Amino acid sequence: MIGAIRLTVSAAMAAALAACVSAPEVPSTVLSETVDPAPAPGALLYAARDLASGEIEEVSLEIDAGGYRGVSSSGCVWTEGERYGPSLSWSGCGGAGGTQTVTAEEGALWPLAVGNTKTWSFTGRSERGDAWNASRTCTVEAAERVTLPEGESLALKVVCEDPYSRRTYWHSPQTGAPVYFQRFDKRRNEYVTQVIVPAEG
Repeated sequence: MIGAIRLTVSAAMAAALAACVSAPEVPSTVLSETVDPAPAPGALLYAARDLASGEIEEVSLEIDAGGYRGVSSSGCVWTEGERYGPSLSWSGCGGAGGTQTVTAEEGALWPLAVGNTKTWSFTGRSERGDAWNASRTCTVEAAERVTLPEGESLALKVVCEDPYSRRTYWHSPQTGAPVYFQRFDKRRNEYVTQVIVPAEG
C-alpha cells in the first residue's frame, strides 16, 4: 500500500511538472497579408545560438544526390531527403547514430506556402539495434514577422510533429534558412530554442 501511495504521488508530481513547462517565447507577429511561396533552399552556412546557454553551433548544409547533407561544428553529420523532413542517416549526434527509410509520403511541403502539409512514414534503426516505425507531419502554419538581434525578418512558421518531438522552424524565404528553431523533446519534457546568427567565414 505504501508503495502504491508513493507511485501515485510521483505520477501526480510528474504531471504537474509537465504542465508547468512552457515554450520559450519567440518574438513574432502573425501577418494577415499573403506571402509568396518559398522555394527549397540550396547550400547553406549559418550558426545557431542557444537562447538558454548562449552556445553557438555552426551548420553547413550541402546538396547531394539524395537531398541534403548537414554537418555541425559539434560533430553531428546527417542526411535528409528534403528540408524539415525526417533524417535518413545520422552519426555523432549527441553520441548517437542510425538510419531511417521513408516508406510512404503524403502531401507536399515545398515550395513553402501557408497551409501546406506533408506526412512521411518511415522505419528506423539505431546503431545500438533499436528499431521503430513512426511518422512525421510538417505543416506551414502561418506567415510571421519575427524580431532578431539585428532587426526584423519575414518568416514562414513550419511545425513538424512526430512521436518523439515537436520541431518549429521560422523559415526565412530570403535566406533559405530558419531564423529561429525550437525543439520540444517529448520524452525529456524539455525545450531547446535557437536564434540563427551569421556564421564566421
